[in-house]
Amino acid sequence: MPIKQRDALTQPQMEIYNQGWQSHARFRVAVCGRRFGKTFEAIEEVRRSIKMAVMNNVSSDNEIWYAAPTYKQAKKIFWPKLKAAIPEKWLCHSPRETDLSLTVGPNRHIVRVVGLENYDSLRGSGLFFF
Repeated sequence: MPIKQRDALTQPQMEIYNQGWQSHARFRVAVCGRRFGKTFEAIEEVRRSIKMAVMNNVSSDNEIWYAAPTYKQAKKIFWPKLKAAIPEKWLCHSPRETDLSLTVGPNRHIVRVVGLENYDSLRGSGLFFF
């Protein structure tokens, strides 16, 4: 059964989304409680980062990541929703379930879902968006 994607972000989510990608801000921090919709907001951020990477001709060496506290959480909570939210025409091939990654766009950008519990395994990749 496919996951139903929400049509629009709520007003508080849009406030966070609209603050993104400003040249004077290096980081954004949002303190949000349970049931705020952090996952849905993050999916929209990933979708926007894919569009920005394609539009700005960013090298495919720079990956787009979503991180959760553990790999298991990332796989259970975020991965199915991300796969449902990315249009099939954006994909270069089927999602890779073994490493939770998608290859998207004409430059073959990698979108990867990671867990933060094994931080040594996160080395080596250049990042465009995290």
